[in-house]
Amino acid sequence: MDLAYNRRCPAWGNLTWPKVGEFNLASGDIDAALFERSSNCLYLFQMKWSNVFALSLRERRNRMLYLAKANTWIEQTTQWVASSGKQEVLSRLCLDNKGIDRDDFEIRLVVLARFTARFSGTTGFDQRAAWISWPSLSRLVEENRGKASPLEEAFCRAMASRKVEEHGTDTDSSPVEYHFPDLKVDVFS
Repeated sequence: MDLAYNRRCPAWGNLTWPKVGEFNLASGDIDAALFERSSNCLYLFQMKWSNVFALSLRERRNRMLYLAKANTWIEQTTQWVASSGKQEVLSRLCLDNKGIDRDDFEIRLVVLARFTARFSGTTGFDQRAAWISWPSLSRLVEENRGKASPLEEAFCRAMASRKVEEHGTDTDSSPVEYHFPDLKVDVFS
């Protein structure tokens, strides 16, 4: 996998991020940036690193609301990218000297959760980004290691799984059935 990244961008610690409309994009709002050369895509990550919620419905709701705050990040980042342009984005992320064609690449947003990026019974997660957990991203990249663009494969799978959840259909998979006394459970993956 051929990636361009900068772990130690000297400007990250003291950047003054521009005010975009009514939003102010803070320097910590882009947690990671990776450029996958084979797919010609720049991936901007927002990490949501909450703890597990166990059996508490109150904690579950808190984790869901915390994750949903990424909707604001998606809106702010989308507006910032649109108003700044791709060259400025590369410059701000210290990727402008990594041999990237400054005009011909796609920017993709990823909300990366620590344990889970899905909550049943919820809607309203912004569809302009892929919402995926760290274990799922790791597994998908590893499964696609031999392909030209493993990160793109993982991104596309995360986006596709969102559509399946919202529309309730998937032509490629059938449910796994579990039978209990007086109860049948169909699990779709």
